[in-house]
Amino acid sequence: LRDVIPFQVVHCVRSLISGGERQNCPKLCLAGLDLLLLLLTRLHLMVNIGETLKDGENVWNIYWLPLIEGMAEASDSKFSIVRHHSISMLRDSLVDKYSEEAPIKELCSILNGICMPIVSQRISELVQHQAMLKFDQEEILIELELCISAIFKPFLHHLEKLSNDLGELT
Repeated sequence: LRDVIPFQVVHCVRSLISGGERQNCPKLCLAGLDLLLLLLTRLHLMVNIGETLKDGENVWNIYWLPLIEGMAEASDSKFSIVRHHSISMLRDSLVDKYSEEAPIKELCSILNGICMPIVSQRISELVQHQAMLKFDQEEILIELELCISAIFKPFLHHLEKLSNDLGELT
């Protein structure tokens, strides 16, 4: 049972996170995010072991991308703790040692299709809320730093790989 990786539950965990959001339960959202992180850790073991998939299957598209998307979905939570946890997990999952194995196409897809839209939306909202004084100044600065690091840390971490294939990045 320890070697079984139940990736079929990723959709259920993502539903759990959105259900926690709807029911005003940030602890449920955080627990769901932690489950995604646990599945990501199990995926790392699978990649490390070199488990083979059926012909034509890509471990990054089939398993890694849905986990990353699940983490990213929580970044627009109404709860700041959930947003912070989500953005931190997203950033960390893109700079860990296993992300170096990811193909450049998937990395660019995540940076362009997931990270950039999330960061631009969050920064826009933070600037609007700062003008309306809805948030504490310190909370705004913390989230702004998280957003900036969610783009620049993965970009810097994979700079050499990205610079070898600039066409994918645009």
